Amino acid sequence: MTRPADIGRSLEGRELGQFRLDEFVGGGGMGAVFRGVDTTLDRIVAVKVVSNDQTDEDTLRRFRNEAQSAARLDHPNIARVYSVGEAGGWNFIVFEFIEGVNVRDLVMHKGPLPIDEAISYVIQASDALQHASDRDVVHRDIKPSNLLVMESGRAKLVDMGLARLHHVGSTSDDITATGVTLGTFDYISPEQAHDPRNTDVRSDLYSLGCTLYYMLTGMPPFPEGTVLQKLLNHNGEEAPDPRDLRGDVPPELSAVCLKLMAKHPNQRYQQPRDLVAELSSICDALGFIAPRATVSQSGRSAWFDRIAPHIPLAVPLVLLFAIVFGVESLLPDAEPLSPEQLVPKWQPREVVESSDTVSRVEPIAPANAVTPSEKERAESETMSAESEPPAEPVAEATEGSIALNSEGLPPFEESAAILDAEPTRAMLDLAPDSGAALRNEGGTEASETDVMPVEAESDGDPIAYDRTRVIVMPDPPPSPDPNPMIVRSLEEAVHRLPDYPGAAVIELRFNRQRTRPLTLGLRRDLLIEAGRGYHPVVTFDAEPADDKRMLHLLGGRLTLKRVHLEVDVPAVSEGGWAMFHLNEVKQITLSDSSLTMRNDYRADAAFFQVQGPSMSDPGMPGEEMPALSRPIIELTRCIARGQATLVKATEGLPFQLRFTEGFFVTTERLAELGALAETVTAEVATLHMRRVTAMMEQGMCRVAVRGDGTRLPELYVNSQNCLLRHRETAPLIEHSGVDSVDIGRTKALTLAGDLNAYPNTKICWRIQPRTSNGLETAWDERKGNIWYEEGSSEPTAAWVGDEAPDPSLTPYKVLPADYSVVGDLHGFSPGLEAILPLPSDQDVESD
Repeated sequence: MTRPADIGRSLEGRELGQFRLDEFVGGGGMGAVFRGVDTTLDRIVAVKVVSNDQTDEDTLRRFRNEAQSAARLDHPNIARVYSVGEAGGWNFIVFEFIEGVNVRDLVMHKGPLPIDEAISYVIQASDALQHASDRDVVHRDIKPSNLLVMESGRAKLVDMGLARLHHVGSTSDDITATGVTLGTFDYISPEQAHDPRNTDVRSDLYSLGCTLYYMLTGMPPFPEGTVLQKLLNHNGEEAPDPRDLRGDVPPELSAVCLKLMAKHPNQRYQQPRDLVAELSSICDALGFIAPRATVSQSGRSAWFDRIAPHIPLAVPLVLLFAIVFGVESLLPDAEPLSPEQLVPKWQPREVVESSDTVSRVEPIAPANAVTPSEKERAESETMSAESEPPAEPVAEATEGSIALNSEGLPPFEESAAILDAEPTRAMLDLAPDSGAALRNEGGTEASETDVMPVEAESDGDPIAYDRTRVIVMPDPPPSPDPNPMIVRSLEEAVHRLPDYPGAAVIELRFNRQRTRPLTLGLRRDLLIEAGRGYHPVVTFDAEPADDKRMLHLLGGRLTLKRVHLEVDVPAVSEGGWAMFHLNEVKQITLSDSSLTMRNDYRADAAFFQVQGPSMSDPGMPGEEMPALSRPIIELTRCIARGQATLVKATEGLPFQLRFTEGFFVTTERLAELGALAETVTAEVATLHMRRVTAMMEQGMCRVAVRGDGTRLPELYVNSQNCLLRHRETAPLIEHSGVDSVDIGRTKALTLAGDLNAYPNTKICWRIQPRTSNGLETAWDERKGNIWYEEGSSEPTAAWVGDEAPDPSLTPYKVLPADYSVVGDLHGFSPGLEAILPLPSDQDVESD
């Protein structure tokens, strides 16, 4: 079977008729999906190209029929179908391109969704299903990955009317699909599993109930077992109550979820409009604003013809009544509107972009949404003492709530547009020494209500009360009115971060502090930086070794500026240590910082450990996961030293390393990469280095393939003006466990760059298959190979003093000066050593 990734590689950049395929974005059993451009209309589109394995006449006839059925649908919550065609031997269908993220990735990134957000998406999906059902179109593959959320909060169903075509002629041993798909087994209805051709909209509602369960709990209702076991569970096991995993789910919403997942279709909602009405009532009871649904027009074709002749008479009457009531409302004795009617129930988030920053205004709840505690009222009065009181008291949004925009839609802060922004432009840079005016969450100049001097530092300068910034001070100055944004330790700042909805910066005003390992859920971009005049060194307590992840990062982006992290790995210890453990992290950026790992007993360790992809929604057998975002690790003017690999991705998820103006010394390697699982879309791991000096005893990179059902990830290395040294007997690059040495004639490796020095490199690439003799490419034999694209490089370095550094030096004690070279052609630029913390900062401030 042709893989979607293979289709992607072969068609990316080509044109099919008037459609140019710019970028391969994912795929499934049916084929590959591209981001493309309609060159005739000059608009961005999504193009799904059918696999050549599904080109028999019957399949293509159904493909065209289903595309025509889907093209009849015109609804704001359905991705529109623009065209269907054939060109160059490829059959394809053209959709509306949606800038957004699917609910599966959203939940994997954020965790279970807030209650009102989940309800909003289900109402919008139900509205779309009613529109389709009124036109005799059944989706048959409702699941989280087929529900996309745009930045505005609008949800859109994709693959409408095409689900039955997936996996035509499936060769799975678990179940056979002839001409139709069974849907995804985590979300399939009992009747669809029994007979996919005999289903209606109630089957889609069952799958929508499973999707709601996933949004509320973070997992499908029956996540365990084989494909057959999941089918049996959907058919015979009682659906689980989402409150068993999440106590804050309202009972009435839990009842809706369980009714949707009823085994018999007659026990469910009979039409999506019934579900919309029920959820709208729940929204009213809970104080939420339901999205504006269109189900009242869904059955238009039946009654519209009956009332159409009376429309010419009805319109003037409606206008007359509107004029009468409008005039009456303007009369002096008209009933005045209450303040509650004048104040909008919810105010949406705003996203304000400048050339350097992206700031957010967090949602503001209605005045009657929260009853503040006495302490909160006292703090509010203190903060507002020197400013004009607002016209109406407005309380902060409660935890787990989400603002709705003018259309009643929840804005989605982790939308693709924001997630794909450059991290340095997504961070709030509010350093007090920047000379810029402090700004509030909306990007405007802060008022006295936002920033107030409430305490004084030892030098007499006030500490600004800034709601965007949490300040860590072990010994804050005494004050009768403590600043709630000041905490005593980094651990406290991390734990209290969810209490500060507008906080985007943690400022460290100490020189040394010890802390336990920390878990940081990044629901928004976060900056951790040194305060002015401080050189913060954070030392992690690695004993007891209950958690070997010093900073466990969950999703989002994190930036560290002028921060130094240290850890001492215990003497008797198993492997698995990591300074940073990256779980669904979009990007981590460090600048002017240092990392030190003292690991004298050589336990398995890494500065950055990349966790592999989650398989919570594997899809159909043989179906590839969508293209996963590669975590970006960006280091600028940074030093990393110790007995640990810089980046490990042993579970196979490719990553991007961008290392500029840096110094790295280790007994291990720069990077280690594992094999890709068959279900993960093939991508390329990239290492970009510029002006880096690295002493890597074991070599630069090792790719290890273990076991069947895996495939070799590609590796791209581009180095500019670097000095890269390792042990003479170690290869620069090593591949082990591969099928054969034939990968040496492929693009499994690309070695590019220019003006580098490789002292000690004798073996450029070593390939070690599992069952045959290996192959080594010597340094002198590198040129002329398909994988070698490097320009001018030297096998020697001009060391200062004419002597190479002593390789026996303990890595975490080595200084950049020990690896200085003559001239400025190779390695880091002068002055890098200045970023290390000063020796005078040795007073440990324990939390």
